Amino acid sequence: MPAAKNSFEVMHQDADAHLAYWTGIQRATVKMKGKEEDVEFNLRVTEIFRKVNNEWTLIHRHADTLKE
Repeated sequence: MPAAKNSFEVMHQDADAHLAYWTGIQRATVKMKGKEEDVEFNLRVTEIFRKVNNEWTLIHRHADTLKE
């Protein structure tokens, strides 16, 4: 089974020395058990990152269905 297809459209992003975020649209096409056809997901996404031990760590993700 092929992997899901994902693309991201970043609407806005910013960062300082300790925190970073991006917000935008995630578009995905996935295979779901019990479904013959691929299933499309279009999500509004916000992710917030914090620098921990000099590496960016995801600390919060919010996603909801994009209203077309």
